Amino acid sequence: FADGIGRRDNTEKIFMESSSSYNKEDFKHIDARYESVLKLAVFGVQCIRDRITLMKTTFGRNNKWHVMELRSAVIPTTWDKRSNMMKVLELLICLYVSTL
Repeated sequence: FADGIGRRDNTEKIFMESSSSYNKEDFKHIDARYESVLKLAVFGVQCIRDRITLMKTTFGRNNKWHVMELRSAVIPTTWDKRSNMMKVLELLICLYVSTL
């Protein structure tokens, strides 16, 4: 979901939402410990043309969101570019290992 797309200084800014909107948040655990919140992570996959990027969003001790790019890969679109498939597989393995 794109929360907002805008322009500033002749550059395009795209803000993405990695979770549901505030109205759909899970309020069952509203009394959860702060330490438990710090252990949570949301993973997102961004696709732009032939490139995919794996991102991880966490909540830090400074009460700010931390967005990290874990892996990025170019999707092979021709047989000659098949060696790029290793990076795609690394991205998938990174996602799998991060969720264990």
